[in-house]
Amino acid sequence: MRYLFLLTITPVQDFISQARKLKELYGGSTILSKMSEVGIEYAKNRGATIIFPQQTEGKNSYPNRFLVEVSFESEDELKSFASNVSDEILNYFKTLNKNQSPIIEQHIENFFQIYWSASEYGGDYKEAFDEVEKRLAGAKNSRFFTQLGEVGRKCSICGERNIAVYKDKDSKNHKKRMKFYIDLQREDLELVYDNLLQDKEGLCGICYTKRIMDVESFDSTADIAIMNIPLEIRKKQRDSQLFYEENLTKDFFKKNDVSNSLEDAKQEFQEFKKAIKGKYKQTSYYAVIMFDGDDMGKWLSGQKLNDQSRLRDFHKDISSNLAIFAKKAKEILKEPKGMTVYAGGEDFLGFVNINKLFEVLKELNSRFSELISEPLKEKYGLRDSFTFSSGVVIAHYKTSLGVVLGEVRKSEKKAKKSSGKDAVCLTVLKRSGEIRETILKFESFFELDFITKQLNENFSDKFISVLDKEFLLMCDENGELDNSLNSMLYLELKRTLKRSLKVDNAKENIDPMIESIRKIHTVNFRNFIDGLYICRFIDKEIG
Repeated sequence: MRYLFLLTITPVQDFISQARKLKELYGGSTILSKMSEVGIEYAKNRGATIIFPQQTEGKNSYPNRFLVEVSFESEDELKSFASNVSDEILNYFKTLNKNQSPIIEQHIENFFQIYWSASEYGGDYKEAFDEVEKRLAGAKNSRFFTQLGEVGRKCSICGERNIAVYKDKDSKNHKKRMKFYIDLQREDLELVYDNLLQDKEGLCGICYTKRIMDVESFDSTADIAIMNIPLEIRKKQRDSQLFYEENLTKDFFKKNDVSNSLEDAKQEFQEFKKAIKGKYKQTSYYAVIMFDGDDMGKWLSGQKLNDQSRLRDFHKDISSNLAIFAKKAKEILKEPKGMTVYAGGEDFLGFVNINKLFEVLKELNSRFSELISEPLKEKYGLRDSFTFSSGVVIAHYKTSLGVVLGEVRKSEKKAKKSSGKDAVCLTVLKRSGEIRETILKFESFFELDFITKQLNENFSDKFISVLDKEFLLMCDENGELDNSLNSMLYLELKRTLKRSLKVDNAKENIDPMIESIRKIHTVNFRNFIDGLYICRFIDKEIG
């Protein structure tokens, strides 16, 4: 008997995003991808046909779910297969942490949940697929968990589970604190000292496993912020945070166990400043890009397919094209532009130096259309295009990574809520606490790049604050400006741009600047003016 078999691994977002360092974030993503790969390989070795995800040559990133065709004589054999593939996946995770103290074992044993469903597949693929999706959704509504009943200090990163490893540089103090936490947790739990931790940092078994993952990754967001400066200049320091004068203090060195001497670090910092003077602009900000394919549920269900009898082939082609794009996305976003954390097809997460933000996002959008949308439209005669909506957050390198990831998820959701999707929500989190946000369609988003360059070369930014003060008072409570006032806005824009020219012979740039600004003008004036403020911010950071 033939079945469609669908399996998913949870949780995903919390597991990946609960991270203090880039290495932990990348480690979490790598673990999930490898767990899926283990499950897929087990299924293939048992004769399963993979529907998605399809693979390309070389290293692949795998999503947290997969769909296969399997054949068994009975339901008991199917259940045995499901149990075995689940065990293979979970056993891989259990083997990652060699330090199997009782509390670490407990955390690892009770963290991941695997849900699966199957549907008999006689000949109607769409009917079987709809059924297996419905059954999986029903299975996920039943959440099974073990009540751990923990009492004690919680993990410094997730704040959900008791600490399993702890560090205190004072060995005597360390022993006292170990006893205190063991007594508080009311169990004979072994707390492990580990040099990978910061002073007085405690981690649970899950966060500790991500911390010790052997992955090639940048350590901190400062690495991304400073990546526009050539490697031969910055390679002298292992920790990019030491290229920022605010970190050259005894407290920072003690907290982060910096092995360099403070005086040597200060000397190297002066040499660094001398090397980049007049050549490269140092910024403290970086960007995070997160995107997800639009209407993927409708695409996978066949709602947008003209001939639904071709759904099986359509699924395999979507998956193949997504795999090709994922590989290309990793090539687009790598040093010296940034780093890709996860590229699993229509899902993407990456960190980018803000000097390369518009360039990277433009190429990702172009390649998505070229490698996914256009081939499928041609082969299947589709009316709609495959698109993605993206959240982008620019943040200071000292801003908590968890906060930044939370904001980029919010931004992505806001982009998806825009009419027609295919949009970008760009948010700037200034270290001062000020937040600017604009949501634009991709077709107009890259006007921000042009405007930013014009601010750098031909215009001062005074016209932005003038427009803000004059027209914000005319907006309604939702920040929207009546359409009847648009002609007044454009006249005032032209007047203020003329007065903002840096040099008189640059007048020919006024009309192109106006045209570009009109393209990002939306009904919501706050959204529009924030877009201009963001251009001003980027110009000041990289100009």
